[in-house]
Amino acid sequence: MKKFFLPPFILLALILLTGCDANGNLNFFSIQDDIEFGQQLDAEILANPSEYPLLSRSAYPEVYAYVEGIMDLILQSDLIRYEDSFPWQVRIIDQDVLNAFAAPGGYLYFYTGFLSFAESEAELAGVMAHEIAHSDRRHSTENMTKVYGLQVLLSLLIGEEPGLLSEILAGLTVGASNLAFTRENEYEADEYALRYMNSVRSTREYELRAMQEFFNRVEDVYDEEGEGSTLGAFFRTHPYNDDREDAMDEIWEELGAYNGEYYRAAHEAVIAQLP
Repeated sequence: MKKFFLPPFILLALILLTGCDANGNLNFFSIQDDIEFGQQLDAEILANPSEYPLLSRSAYPEVYAYVEGIMDLILQSDLIRYEDSFPWQVRIIDQDVLNAFAAPGGYLYFYTGFLSFAESEAELAGVMAHEIAHSDRRHSTENMTKVYGLQVLLSLLIGEEPGLLSEILAGLTVGASNLAFTRENEYEADEYALRYMNSVRSTREYELRAMQEFFNRVEDVYDEEGEGSTLGAFFRTHPYNDDREDAMDEIWEELGAYNGEYYRAAHEAVIAQLP
């Protein structure tokens, strides 16, 4: 059979035309890749209880029901593209660490230290919506595309380096809780977190500014503790500044600048059960 070869510039054009995800961003990875990356990272976390000790679901069913209920509510937003495609699930890590992170494919992780620091259901919902946005907007594989994308796709197209995808997958599982996103990713996650929460107002009328208040409070504690603060890890994965706050204010005003509810009592009743 005669083999046909495309000139490099035509091949590159085809890659660029077909490599955009549903959000319009350049992403050479498939939805299934996101899911498999998330599954692998989740498996690594489950296999490492010394570093990621999970809160017992059987001992704290109400805590899991509370956190998962908020996730299920946010996933009702019609702005979420992969509600049915991703196997959305929550893991709670039993450590007094103020952090939360999202893996590709809808895997969400929250530390008990974070749950305790949140002062209301609205704050928890805001940060959770932010993490959901990271997964749903496919920020991890979008960033991986920028680093590996063309190399991966070309290798797969011509059949070279079949183990390359596995190597990238292995690298993703290192330092799971330190998964970092770009400034643009953070701005987009902020925006969609507010839009998700606004879109479920008929069920739960969250105060949209609660997420800002949470980040501001974390920043205040970090400033008080100085460079040795344990919150340094949080800001490495969630860089925060006045520009982000201003951008959230603009979205809040665009959405009607309404005053919602914090649902503090419901939050406090559940969080009081934590070890």
